[in-house]
Amino acid sequence: MKRSLRLIGLVLALTAAPILAKTQPTTQTPARQLAERVKQAKTADPAIQFQLGLDYRNGNGVQRDPTQAYKWIHQAAMGNLTEAQFTVGLMDAAGDGTPRKLSDAADWFRKASKQGHLKATILLADMSRDGTGTAVDLIQAARLYRIAAERNDMHSIIALANAYLRGEGVPKSPNDAANWLRRGAWLGNADARYRLALVLLDGDPATKPGHRPSRNGLEAAFWLQTAADQGYAPAQYSLGMAYYGGIAMPLDRYKAMELINQAADQTYAPALRQLSFFYRTGRFTTKDPLRALMYLELAEQFGDQHTRLDRDELVRDIPVAQQQLAKKRAQEWLSGRGL
Repeated sequence: MKRSLRLIGLVLALTAAPILAKTQPTTQTPARQLAERVKQAKTADPAIQFQLGLDYRNGNGVQRDPTQAYKWIHQAAMGNLTEAQFTVGLMDAAGDGTPRKLSDAADWFRKASKQGHLKATILLADMSRDGTGTAVDLIQAARLYRIAAERNDMHSIIALANAYLRGEGVPKSPNDAANWLRRGAWLGNADARYRLALVLLDGDPATKPGHRPSRNGLEAAFWLQTAADQGYAPAQYSLGMAYYGGIAMPLDRYKAMELINQAADQTYAPALRQLSFFYRTGRFTTKDPLRALMYLELAEQFGDQHTRLDRDELVRDIPVAQQQLAKKRAQEWLSGRGL
């Protein structure tokens, strides 16, 4: 019995020793700890170099130092660490810890992309499409967008669909564009649903009133309604205009006004301008020049570039005092929505 107790005591002592050792307080100063880490990074694998670089970049346990961050992350990237290649590309693109070098950024994104890094692939595709840091190469951009789109990246799905619509880097094909947008639509993206509806309708009801619905009108109406139900302002506006023009939807002025107002409440400039038109002409509502001018003021504030001619025509018959009142009401409209 005594021998068993001694054995148990020995086992407990041996298992407790490492725990006790771990709880001993370190005697190293922060400066000494940093020196040890730097020494490790000089001789260790790229992962340690990358982590040291991130710590310098974020000020994690060390004083933030963008130059040192770039040095160690760059060294890790030279060691073929994919995430380091992507990060040093970001730093080159932003001029973070180094002079801004877009061509170097593109090179690092290319290296990371070849190793399957999704974000690097997307950024390199954007740069190839726009000619940023590299020559414009629409074929390469489309190829890279396809790689990312096949991994369900929504930015790339929409960019690839646009390439097919414009024939940029791929043969022009509305059908292929629709197929990619349909993928995005089934993934639940409101913008993809909206864009798919416009492709199926062969145009936007908001800009081509009166054109005939395509044979895909039922599917288009479904996706436009679905995107509008998600609160997507462009879809709400286009669906409202579809009701207004009887395009893929029955004529319904009440539904049109409801949807266009919903888009306007989200400060969607085309919807604000359309409301101005309704109140100026008395279409679908009581004629109200003051309210028409208020909505025109708001449309201009939110980026509508086509308000000047409307304004010139409208203010001819509105006294200056009433014009000032319209501006005041526009500010009240914004304030009421916390804007």
